[in-house]
Amino acid sequence: MQIIKPTLLSLLHRPLLQAGKYHLVVSPLLWFSLSNAEEIVPEQEGWKRMMASLATGETFDVGTPKSNAEALVSGRAYPPVDQRLTSMQVGFEIEGKVSKYVDVHGDQYWVKTNNGWKLSATEPLNALEMTWGNSFGGDGFVDNPLGKGFYDTDKINQIDHIAVPNIRSKNEIYDRLNNNHRPIGFGPIDIMRPVRQKRAGTYDEQWLEQGYPGLAADHDPAIYNVAQTDQWAESYFCGDENYEIHGMSSTEAVLKGKLPAMKCRAFIQTSSGKTNELQEVSTHIDTVWFFPEQDIGLIISRGTVEIEDSDGLDVQLLMTAFERMGDEPRTIKHYQNVHRLRTDPETAVAQLMNESQLVPNKTAEQVQRYQTEIENARKVRKDRIKKHLDDIEANHNVDSSGTKALSLPAQDVDILDLDSLPIISPEAIARGDIDLTDAIAGLKKMADDCKSEGDKALTQLDQVDHSNASLKSTKAAQSLAQLEGQLSARFEPI
Repeated sequence: MQIIKPTLLSLLHRPLLQAGKYHLVVSPLLWFSLSNAEEIVPEQEGWKRMMASLATGETFDVGTPKSNAEALVSGRAYPPVDQRLTSMQVGFEIEGKVSKYVDVHGDQYWVKTNNGWKLSATEPLNALEMTWGNSFGGDGFVDNPLGKGFYDTDKINQIDHIAVPNIRSKNEIYDRLNNNHRPIGFGPIDIMRPVRQKRAGTYDEQWLEQGYPGLAADHDPAIYNVAQTDQWAESYFCGDENYEIHGMSSTEAVLKGKLPAMKCRAFIQTSSGKTNELQEVSTHIDTVWFFPEQDIGLIISRGTVEIEDSDGLDVQLLMTAFERMGDEPRTIKHYQNVHRLRTDPETAVAQLMNESQLVPNKTAEQVQRYQTEIENARKVRKDRIKKHLDDIEANHNVDSSGTKALSLPAQDVDILDLDSLPIISPEAIARGDIDLTDAIAGLKKMADDCKSEGDKALTQLDQVDHSNASLKSTKAAQSLAQLEGQLSARFEPI
C-alpha cells in the first residue's frame, strides 16, 4: 500500500472484520496547540509530546471505530501556586458535547488506632498525576487494580493504614472506611477491565465456526470506547467547538480555546477499482484528547470503507489531507491530480517537499507573511552573492607577490537575475511548502546556458595568438574569472 499524506497529519489504518465483511478503518490524527488553535503541530512533535503525558502501559488508540464520540484528558492537576490548598475541583468541557469535573485531594490516610480507624488530616495538595493509580481501587479490585483505597476485608487486621484516593467524584464524602466507591478519572480504561470486557460478547464454538477472527456477533460496539461513559458525547464532534480545561495547567487556572476547525479527508485506490480512480472515505471526529502539560490537543477522525482482502492487500493507495472547515471543499479531481503528480516519475521529485496540496489553503495573512519571508530571503541571497563575487575578484586580481595582475570588468550584483531560480525561504523549507517544479526547470536551463557559455570561452581561448604566451595567459585568466563569477552568481544560492 502506498501512503500519501502531509507531515502535519499522522495516520492509523487497519483491516477489520465486521458483520462478515472486511473493512479498512482509516484514522487521521491531527495535533493542535492549546495556546494557539491556528497552530497545527507536526506529527513527530505531536507523538513526542503525547507520549510524555500518557501513563506507563496506557493504550493510546487501536484504530477502530467507536460507537460514541468521546473526550479524554491526560496530565496533572495543578493547585494555584499562591494558595495552600488541600483540595480543588478539576475538569473539562467541550461546548454542547461533554462536561466532567472531579474533586482532587492531597494525600490522606485511614490510620488504625486503639479507638478504631481514624481519618488523618489532608496534606497540602501538590501537582497530582490524573491517573488511575490515584483513583479508588487497589490490589484485588478488578475494576481498577492500580488504584488506592480498596482493602481486603479478610486482611484488615494485618494492616495499620490505608491510603485514601486523591481523585474522587464531585462532593464524594469519605467519612467511613468501606469499599463502596468507584474509580473515576479522565483517561483510557484498559480493555481487560470488566467494564469493557462485558461489551466483548460471547466467544464459543459457534463463534469459532462462524465469526472468527472477528468479534462475537453479540458484541457491544462500545467495546472500542476507552473513556468512562460520562465522557461520551451523543453525537460526533464538529471540530470547531469551544472547550475549557480547569486546574490542569501549571500556568493557567483555566485553559480556554476552540478546536481548530479542520476537516480531515481520506481516499483509497483499490485493485478492483478503475485505474487512477480515487474513492473517498467519509470521516467524522470520534475522539478529542487534551494534553494540557504539553500544550497540545489531538483530534482523531475515523472512516470505514468496505474492502475485499482480509489484510487489506487490495488497497493500493491511501491518501489523507485536511482542509479548513470554512473553505470550499476541494474536489476529488484536485486529489486525483495530486496523486498523478506524486506518482509520475517525471513530476514526483518536484513534489517531495510540497505539502500545500494536502493542507488548507493559505489565508490572506499567511500569503502576506510568506511574501515577506521571500523578500527577506532575496536580500540574504543578494548579499551572499555580492560577497562571493568580491571574493572571486580579490582572488584573481592578486598574484603571488601581492601585486594586482589583472583588471577584471566590474560585476554588479544589482543587475544579476536573482530570480533565475525561485527564492525559497528557510521558513518555507521548515513548513514543507515548496513546489520544486520551477526550480528544477531553472536548474536545467542554467546547466544548458553555462555549457553554452563555457563552450564560447574555450573557443575564445583557441583564437588567442599562440605566439604570445603572456597575452594568452592574461586573456585566459580574464575569461575564466568572468566565467567563474557568472557561474557563482547563478549557482551559489542553491
